[in-house]
Parts: sequence; structure tokens; C-alpha cells
Amino acid sequence: MAWEWSHTDQAYAAAESNLRDLSRAELLTILREWAHRDRVDGNILRVRLGAKRPGGFRLPVGMRQLATDTLADIVWERASELSTCTSGGYYAYVCPYGCHMVSFDRADDSAEDY
Repeated sequence: MAWEWSHTDQAYAAAESNLRDLSRAELLTILREWAHRDRVDGNILRVRLGAKRPGGFRLPVGMRQLATDTLADIVWERASELSTCTSGGYYAYVCPYGCHMVSFDRADDSAEDY
């Protein structure tokens, strides 16, 4: 079960800082998951219009060339819109499926023990 974010400003700042500590490769993986979700959500319209459906986890053109800080900004913006976290509110989901998380606590920036 997932919860909606309801934390202090300090907790949000810690989560964002933990997100910015992720590697570029992990940020790109998270963005591929967002791209996949966007395609899945839009498939109903594409099928009705008879358009060819893009598949897989491909990133939009040019996204791989963006600076790492910009990638982190995009992930944080998407995660903030989703505003979902683990039960208890310990880890913020930064991907649409909840498999990538960051802690709301700066002292514990790893979700591996959860």
C-alpha cells in the first residue's frame, strides 16, 4: 500500500538531495520508466486514432544529452506530481512503479534496507 506525501519542507529537501545523489545511469533508468508510463497511458488514444504505438522504455529524443542536474530536475518534478511514498512515509517513489525510491531522511539516503 502506498501513501501520499505529507511531510515537512525539510523532508522534501532531504528527498530531493538524495535524488540528486543518484548516478546519471540511474536517473536515465528512472526517466525511461516515466517514458514507458507516458506511452502506456496514451496508448488508448493512439489505438483509436490508428497511430503506430511506440513501445519499450525509449527516452524522448535528446534527453540523454541533457545535463545530470536537468535530469534530476525532471525526475523530481515527475515524482512530486505523483507524490507517492511507502507506507509510513519513509521513502518517496521517484518512478511511476515504486521500484526506485529515495529516503525523506538525509541521514539515511538508501532504500535498500526497506
